Amino acid sequence: MTLNLIAAVNQDYGIGLNGNLPWAIKKDMKFFGNVTLSELPDPYQTENQSSSKEFLNACIMGRVCWCETKKYGRKLPGRINIVITSDPEIADEVNALSYCKSVTSFQKALDYVEGLKSKESTESYTVRNIFIIGGYGVYKAAMETENVKVRIFYTNVKTVDPIQFTAFFPPLHKYPSFKKKPFEHLQSLLPFTVENGILEQPDGIKYEFQLYENWD
Repeated sequence: MTLNLIAAVNQDYGIGLNGNLPWAIKKDMKFFGNVTLSELPDPYQTENQSSSKEFLNACIMGRVCWCETKKYGRKLPGRINIVITSDPEIADEVNALSYCKSVTSFQKALDYVEGLKSKESTESYTVRNIFIIGGYGVYKAAMETENVKVRIFYTNVKTVDPIQFTAFFPPLHKYPSFKKKPFEHLQSLLPFTVENGILEQPDGIKYEFQLYENWD
């Protein structure tokens, strides 16, 4: 199993502000959509799924991330939405939608994915790649899962003005097993062209698409 985290993170590891994105970076939003809809190479991908099933990527997220996603639509289309929540109202809301499932823990999210990938699954779809899209607790749980390969699609954002972040990404310096990979490796994973180097917006925000992995 390979877990693919994706996040836009500033120099203070900030990722969110009161349930919203703290910046408007259109190219990063497009990157997020393209990556989470792409078929990625998985060194531990099993081939025992029925070829007659629909292959979709799964996006695992927390409650706040789900509520933010709803601002852009009721769910992430073309992907399996797995929401970790203990709120029964949100759970009912999630489970009422097709290709959506609520669970109460990160481990149960992984168990649900494994169930979809098994031959015994009665669903018409199965999981191709697994993405972790936030927030902090979900990212942290993924990065600390044992015996799992983890890669991070990391948009390194340099902000100009101070931001009072309310959501953060786990500090990478506390996870020495994660190493930054060459841009060429990032590009080789994706079926679309990624802009290389530091990009800058008119508002002064700079950002760069990077990749980290916890294995060689």
